[in-house]
Amino acid sequence: MKGKDKPVTVYEVLDVKGKADAAWVARARKFEEGLALYRARDFVGARAIFEANEVDPPSEVYVDRCKLFEAEPPAADWDGVWRMKEK
Repeated sequence: MKGKDKPVTVYEVLDVKGKADAAWVARARKFEEGLALYRARDFVGARAIFEANEVDPPSEVYVDRCKLFEAEPPAADWDGVWRMKEK
């Protein structure tokens, strides 16, 4: 949220445990791969994974974030947290 300084973890509910569609689980695993690269500051590699992760709204959000960080990398002490600057 804009104006907040403390990070909040956001979760995406896929389905009832053990009943999730295999395609959704595969997309979630791909997202995790992209997120690991994103947090490691490999924005080009992360974007490639997010872009290939079809029909996944969280991946679409991270594609845009990767593009921003490719153009203007975060500070060396970046903690991996996205900070909203506008509503």
